[in-house]
Amino acid sequence: SREGYRPRLLTLPLVCCHQNKRIPTRTGNHMFRHVSFFSRKVVTKGGCCSKKNTNLIRRRMKSTFSDYRIYKDEGALSIGVVKPSFRAGGAEGQYLTLSRPGLVVFELASRYSEKMYDWKNKEAFYFNVAQAGELLAATELPIMFEGKRMAGDNAVFKKYTIEFHHGSESSSSNSNSQYEVLLKTDTLDEDKNETRISVPLTKGEFIVIRSLLQFSIPYMLAWDQAFSGGSTRTDGVTGSVFSGERYANAELPTTDLWGKHL
Repeated sequence: SREGYRPRLLTLPLVCCHQNKRIPTRTGNHMFRHVSFFSRKVVTKGGCCSKKNTNLIRRRMKSTFSDYRIYKDEGALSIGVVKPSFRAGGAEGQYLTLSRPGLVVFELASRYSEKMYDWKNKEAFYFNVAQAGELLAATELPIMFEGKRMAGDNAVFKKYTIEFHHGSESSSSNSNSQYEVLLKTDTLDEDKNETRISVPLTKGEFIVIRSLLQFSIPYMLAWDQAFSGGSTRTDGVTGSVFSGERYANAELPTTDLWGKHL
């Protein structure tokens, strides 16, 4: 009979690898020398702070998704990222090389009712590194980018044109909308349908967009991983390639670099 059964707690002594001391079994905010937190298996070498176990933790961490959204009466804009892809290099796959750079995706959705946007039929434009640089270097508006890709359930080619220009006076959002982003989509088939979605932008929102693009460029090229991983050898001394602490307070470019139109 299992009536009155109570599961027995683990009674093995646990040793915190940070303090090298015996601690109570019930303590839950530590990772222990002989227990792997993620695999629940005994770690025989290195402890929880070893490079091997740190890499194990990183591989099993869930991905993080984040975007920047702007909602207006005309439509909504969502800006997200597509992470770069890698392939194993070397005879035994001991290092990674960049196979496809990352992208910054602009998704636009039209508004069909109060506080409701048609995200199901959204349209998207993917900025690569060169296009992001061109938008950052622009000193005059309008500026336009084009791209083609296969999309939709029918797998038809579409031509995407995204344009940044000064906002129109007829914008119904508010008088502070000095800019506008317009995404035009043309289907390259017999029907030749065209859709247009525009979202007004304030000066502050436009600066945030450009700041996000500037911040994203090193990550699109995986330079953050290239600088932070591995080691370098200089004059017989091996050390870390890069330490980001000294650059933690790096300043963004001034508005003068982005043109007088800002």
